[in-house]
Amino acid sequence: MLSNNFKLKNLVVFILCTVLLSVSAFPQGGKKGEKKKKEKPEFKKYEEVITKKAVTKKGVFTVHEVGDKLYYEIKKEDLGKEFLWLTQFAKTQTSFGYGGTEVIRRVVRWERLKKSVLLRNVEYKLRAEKGSSEEKAVKASSVEQIIKSFKIVTFDKDKNPVIDVTDLFVGDTHEFSPKKMLNARGGDKKRTFINSVKVFEKNIETRVLATYNLKPAAPAKSRRTARHSDPSLGSVTVELHHSMISLPERPMLPREFDKRIGYFAGSFQDYSSPEKYGVDFVSYIKRWRLEKKDPNAEVSEPVKQIVYYVGREIPEQWKPYVKEGIEMWQPVFEKAGFKNAIVGKYAPSKEKAPDWDAEDIRYSTVRWLPSTIANAYGPNVNDPRTGEILEADIRVFHNLFELLTNWYFVQASPNDPRAQKLPLPKDLMGSLLRYVVAHEVGHTLGLRHNFKSTYAYTVDQLRDPEFTKKYGIEASIMDYGRFNYVAQPGDGASLIPIIGPYDYFAIEWGYRQFNDTKTSREDKPFLNKIAERQLTNEMLRFSGGYEFGPVRGADPHARPEDLGKDPIKATTLGLKNLERVTKNLINATGQKDKDYTLLKKMYNQVLGQMYREFGHVAALVGGIEVDNLMYGQGNAPVHAVPANEQKDAVKFVLENAFKTPEYLFDKDIISRIGMHGVTDNISNRQKRLLYTMLSSGTAKRMIDLQASGYENYTVAQMVSDLKEGIFEGVEDNSNPVRRNLQRAFVNRLIGFVNGKKAPQNDLRAVARGSLIELKSELKKAEKDADDIQKYHIMDLRESIDTAFDKN
Repeated sequence: MLSNNFKLKNLVVFILCTVLLSVSAFPQGGKKGEKKKKEKPEFKKYEEVITKKAVTKKGVFTVHEVGDKLYYEIKKEDLGKEFLWLTQFAKTQTSFGYGGTEVIRRVVRWERLKKSVLLRNVEYKLRAEKGSSEEKAVKASSVEQIIKSFKIVTFDKDKNPVIDVTDLFVGDTHEFSPKKMLNARGGDKKRTFINSVKVFEKNIETRVLATYNLKPAAPAKSRRTARHSDPSLGSVTVELHHSMISLPERPMLPREFDKRIGYFAGSFQDYSSPEKYGVDFVSYIKRWRLEKKDPNAEVSEPVKQIVYYVGREIPEQWKPYVKEGIEMWQPVFEKAGFKNAIVGKYAPSKEKAPDWDAEDIRYSTVRWLPSTIANAYGPNVNDPRTGEILEADIRVFHNLFELLTNWYFVQASPNDPRAQKLPLPKDLMGSLLRYVVAHEVGHTLGLRHNFKSTYAYTVDQLRDPEFTKKYGIEASIMDYGRFNYVAQPGDGASLIPIIGPYDYFAIEWGYRQFNDTKTSREDKPFLNKIAERQLTNEMLRFSGGYEFGPVRGADPHARPEDLGKDPIKATTLGLKNLERVTKNLINATGQKDKDYTLLKKMYNQVLGQMYREFGHVAALVGGIEVDNLMYGQGNAPVHAVPANEQKDAVKFVLENAFKTPEYLFDKDIISRIGMHGVTDNISNRQKRLLYTMLSSGTAKRMIDLQASGYENYTVAQMVSDLKEGIFEGVEDNSNPVRRNLQRAFVNRLIGFVNGKKAPQNDLRAVARGSLIELKSELKKAEKDADDIQKYHIMDLRESIDTAFDKN
């Protein structure tokens, strides 16, 4: 029998258990019957994001378009890799630039950080040798910018993150925005749309129709960025083309830039240079990766050819000429050690290759654009780490033919019967197109313009049929020699540029493979040996026209559009041809049942060519010649144009440019194009030429040369010679063009005396003294003048008096 104590203990245990069971039946703090809430999942299910409506494209990334949303599905192994991001204008509104213009290019990297994927900007401006202590210091002091952060919305079955990148394209991301170029405040998201997305093995091409709100019209003095914009508009719509391109996993061996050879290049700061204790600025040239199949062979086929496809949209009649222009470079590469290194192929038809796309980074193309722009250009996409050119698209605007017609007609028609009646025949137009394509291909191979190459040939050589057949009319097709305006009828000389000696030299320097070298610095001794050929061969010299900062553009022998060593002799012959062209203008341009628009246009082309040639002569005044040589290579690289040549140039300009030829006022021409504006047309060209000679830049160079001990043509001598020639016979001056030139001279000197930017050097004193002398001379001449000449002289004297009163 149990005791009462035992019964009591059991009762207490029973009650406690009952209570505990009751409590455990309900959540703590909750009420009876209340269910526990489910936690929201961290990420959505894949099928909730990438629905059945998704349009999926696979390539370098897997890209999904779901309605208005754009998603990137990035493989884990691609996170951390580097990509080139290139943004260009695909299309623009009228007066806002033109398609193909680059907006920005930068290297980017996609990285995962916790629940986000970051798009980071990768800088290569600061570098050091891999594994060096300097590299650790550079990395320790540099942080890569975060361009944008994307929340991971889901993962695929392999745990690859999926992100929504829609806002990257429609949200006016500053790092890819053209708003500065458009003078815009920013993008309008409501009027911005993703037009198309193409995904390829190595690149993603995205086109965006974007609208930007413009800034208010800027004051006239500060509207540089808005020079193409229309301030009457509140916004502008453009089509942007974004390219994201995977960079090579095995970087190419770079080649260091040498200013003696004209290559495009990218620069960076090297903190581990063995040549300097401080920071060294290094540049790598831009070139294709050409590697021999047989490294030991003198000439070998490359592992991978450079292939340019002739675009589908190019008119059939021009395709063969385009292909020929590409393959003009084959013998050039063979000289550098590569057989069949560059080829042109016709793009396959849509029927044969429906997936072939010119926007695929694997294909370099020559493309034809329907546009009134009279031009062509050759951009390339390159790896900023090494300079390796990855792809190039040469763009030819349809209206290029107008430009070629204008140039060839005024420069070469006296020597080519085919060009003496417009329009030019097909075979001639094809030859001109072939030349332009070859020039643009040169740019996409990495070559810059070489404006020194025409100086390598004498005027007599330019008239020699054997010489010009072998060497062309310029030592480099990368010059702007255009067509042979020096040759005279009967010479039989070549008229159209070909690939010249410098081009062979430059390609060899840039592309020749050296088997025993493993770094760019080890290449240098071999490259220097090639470059030293310039010492004994002027045909191999280079100048982009902008070398030596203090004398940028001052070299009269490194100018575009010129020909020959002697500008005076070349222009003398060029003027004879222009007179021949002018006498043939009416016949050449006359077309049955058409007006005289073409006649007027070609008359203006004659004037343009004439004063372009005069400009080559005027550039001798205050000219500083530059030989792009290194220490130990001959004499000093910079020297003045001889004083007698400068004086001869002024004399030539006075006798030819400032005395208008009678044939420019031929009544048969003027009566057809109209008299209105003819005087101003010529006067304005003379004024620009005069102002080029009477410029602060020219005067500063002449003053510097005099101070440096050169027996140079002085500013005082130049102004005196110009004054004497321009005002010769002023008392009997019945020519309104001559009077306009005299006014321009006086106004220019007045500007040097009391203008807002009056020079604080000898030019100011010379200008004041010349005006005082001129005033006295005009007073004497006024006595013998009558009619308009008298009033003209009185006006000039009054202008000088007024200027001195203000001063």
